[in-house]
Amino acid sequence: FKQKTAYEIASCLVGSEMCIRDRDHTRAYKLAESVNSMNGFEVDISSVQSNMAYITCQNKPASVIVSELEKLGIDVLSINDDVVRAVVHLHITDEDISRTIDAFRNISN
Repeated sequence: FKQKTAYEIASCLVGSEMCIRDRDHTRAYKLAESVNSMNGFEVDISSVQSNMAYITCQNKPASVIVSELEKLGIDVLSINDDVVRAVVHLHITDEDISRTIDAFRNISN
């Protein structure tokens, strides 16, 4: 590569990474807002500053929420007895977010 070409490629890669990061944050925020509006869950929306949403489980232990979501094909991680963490990454689509919101809605009833 010529030096100029390398700089052009590098700037494209940095721009792409920032775009992916913004998209992941937007999706995490959408998930957090939606789940926060459901009975049985609470999310501090101001804490959603990256691709992660920390969801407080009010009616069931976090381990039960993890298990119920797993049965619906959704992977989240329990952080402690009453909080689960949902992480949005490069391979998560808008459809995946909608499916996750539906799964939380399904188990909140």
